[in-house]
Amino acid sequence: MAASFISELDSAAVAKKVLTELLDTDKHAPAGVIYANGLIVSTAAPYPVGGTLLSSLDTRLTTLNATATSILTAANAIKVATEILDNAIAGTEMQVDIVSGAVTMSGAVSMGVPTGNTKRQKQLRLIAATTSTDLWTPAAGKRIAVKKLIVTWQGANACRITIWQGANADVTFNDTEPMLFDHTVDANGNSGAVIEFPDGYPWETDTADHELHVTLSAIKVVTIIVVGDERT
Repeated sequence: MAASFISELDSAAVAKKVLTELLDTDKHAPAGVIYANGLIVSTAAPYPVGGTLLSSLDTRLTTLNATATSILTAANAIKVATEILDNAIAGTEMQVDIVSGAVTMSGAVSMGVPTGNTKRQKQLRLIAATTSTDLWTPAAGKRIAVKKLIVTWQGANACRITIWQGANADVTFNDTEPMLFDHTVDANGNSGAVIEFPDGYPWETDTADHELHVTLSAIKVVTIIVVGDERT
């Protein structure tokens, strides 16, 4: 399309140049023909050969030049936008600073859920073996409902990771307590797991005031994030 437009613009310009030269003098008029103001006039009738055609070419050239100006303006805008994107990729503009280091969360975060349920998010990071570390202690008279669980682990030792419910006084997991998560990872295993329960079917503690505890059988760096709510 661009090549066709340029060809038309060039052709119109050349035609105008040739016609202007022809109309510059009446020396090109045939014998017996009178030239006047771009018209070839005979004794019979005027024939609008030169001036009318030249005017038509001028009009067409004006239109084509206006179109060319619009195309150049659009092309320049595209060029500027492309340069901005190139600079963004190169990192000189539109940069996003990434904050390094660990993000630590503590305590409960209220998420504005319906009355009677308080949405919570809990996070715990362990770096040593433990028989029982509290992950989530609900408010008095509340049960814990877990909707999402994220567990990651890294380190050289094989380790059993267990998240279980029990009373505040329970300090040792005995394989009879209800478990939210129980998995043995291999030595040098660096991985994780994400468990998301369907809406309306969370994992729940079966007794009010029961807590979530974590047991690690060996030294391992384990991070746990639990999202859910507390309910009566």
